[in-house]
Amino acid sequence: MTLALADVVAELERRYDPRSAEPWDAVGLVCGDPDAPVERVHLAVDPVLAVADEAIAAGAQLLVTHHPLFLGGTTSVAATTAKGRVVHRLVSAGVGLMSRTRTPTSRRPVSVTPSPVRSDCATSRRSNPVPPKRPTSW
Repeated sequence: MTLALADVVAELERRYDPRSAEPWDAVGLVCGDPDAPVERVHLAVDPVLAVADEAIAAGAQLLVTHHPLFLGGTTSVAATTAKGRVVHRLVSAGVGLMSRTRTPTSRRPVSVTPSPVRSDCATSRRSNPVPPKRPTSW
């Protein structure tokens, strides 16, 4: 079954209300045509170039990440920057990017239910945010 990107985004926002995000959090659609068809969704933690390439290779039309690509103000998405390259790679391949960041998804248990958009993912039993850990060394 094929859905429009806007329908997939609406379903994710229904399940994980963006209004529950902290004011500093960046949730929602980063790039993609709302009318574009979506048959496959790729899930990942970080929206880095290698993950964008994985999504494209998997034939996904939408990449949903836990962490946002842009958390602060953005003045450019030129392909001369790492984040700009991610945007250009995804847009050139017709793949949208959506961030379902820490707060809406970390505050409630996640369950996997059958849906028209297929995805392989595990069920998380954690119902509270995971505190960040400081690296022991760089």
